[in-house]
Amino acid sequence: MKWTTMQLNRFVNQELVFDGVLDLAEKAEIDADIVRMNDVNVSGRMNIVDGNYLFDISIQTIIYLECAITLEEVPFEIDESFTEIFSTDPIADEVLIEGITIDLSNVIWLSILTVKPMRIVKEGIDSPFEVKSEEKMKNLAFKDLEKYL
Repeated sequence: MKWTTMQLNRFVNQELVFDGVLDLAEKAEIDADIVRMNDVNVSGRMNIVDGNYLFDISIQTIIYLECAITLEEVPFEIDESFTEIFSTDPIADEVLIEGITIDLSNVIWLSILTVKPMRIVKEGIDSPFEVKSEEKMKNLAFKDLEKYL
């Protein structure tokens, strides 16, 4: 999803509504944690405020990660909404417009990476990393004090 600033400037006093599908499979191949991913459904709107391009973006996709125990594919659904500001003179929270083109693919990819879990376990699998009961957590040094509770 790319636009030139000249195309977007036609919407100075109105809102640009966009909806489309973005293929980020080539970026997913670079990330070792992601086995594969579906196309990303992108929708949103753009407004021009004080010379900055304000994008309200919603994304939906499914990424497939390896289970930390069985190494099987586990689907992880992503449904996120966020706001991104593009500017030719950015401050800390704004994205710099390089040249005359605004490309949403990098911003969307970074949003997917921020919500991707570090580790995922397939449903129904008991994780060896979880503590099974409180009995294992009790300190045996204070075992005799239990009778006073």
